[in-house]
Amino acid sequence: MPTLTPKLGLTSGLRYENQNKDMYDNDSGKSFDDSWEDIAPKFSVDYALTEQVMVYTTVAKGFQSGGFNAYSTSSEYDSYDSEELWSYEIGAKSQFFDNRLIVTCSLFYMDIDNMQVTQASISPPWTYITNAATAVSYGAELELRAKITPQFTITASAGYTNAEFDEYQDGEDYSNNTPPNVPEYTFAIGGQYRTGKGFYAGVDLVGVGKTYSERTNTYKRDAYQLINARIGYEAENWDIYLYGKNIFDEDYSEEGETYIYYSDPREIGVKLTYRL
Repeated sequence: MPTLTPKLGLTSGLRYENQNKDMYDNDSGKSFDDSWEDIAPKFSVDYALTEQVMVYTTVAKGFQSGGFNAYSTSSEYDSYDSEELWSYEIGAKSQFFDNRLIVTCSLFYMDIDNMQVTQASISPPWTYITNAATAVSYGAELELRAKITPQFTITASAGYTNAEFDEYQDGEDYSNNTPPNVPEYTFAIGGQYRTGKGFYAGVDLVGVGKTYSERTNTYKRDAYQLINARIGYEAENWDIYLYGKNIFDEDYSEEGETYIYYSDPREIGVKLTYRL
């Protein structure tokens, strides 16, 4: 990363991507062949306000190639176009009290063309993908890590997203609807305790906001919260711990347009990790 001055830095890049895809599906008997290419630039500037606080701004282009729907019920949906977006972000990264408190925050905006939207097929369990003409997404993110004592650390994060189709007509007009699988907010709060002699314990509360499962916004998953925990021993080359996911067996199943998406039940287990 070039440094223009002791406080000012600049990052830039350019990516070229070319994807060629061909496919033959034995079940449907359909053959597909197509290619997609894109040039994606990135530009970022950061500035150190103080030794503890740095601010930055980033502009970048994203690209996701198109593809094929082998089980589409109409030739109109046999393929879908590539998705492109421009993202704009401003933020700050800071550290205080000899790095015992680290805080990062950001605001973002994304302008999306030909957004790829997964839809349920008339014949389960297949799905297919179509393109919304345009969509926008904007929001904010915040993360912090606080080392309360040499043994005890608290972490927290939160994110808010407002996303909607600007234009999307596919038999019906879905403009201003929320794209599928984009939660309104997310958050996580956790604490970890390490004795310094290998033993540790941790617990996390994770929350996910309302999420729509399809483009009509008829079906949604309500907000839910989960608690996960773990306790174990860490060595130089290996760890062993007892863990619990969704300890209180929260049911956050979701009824979709064609399917029911069942939530993951409570899970209790032991995990051993060895590092070479």
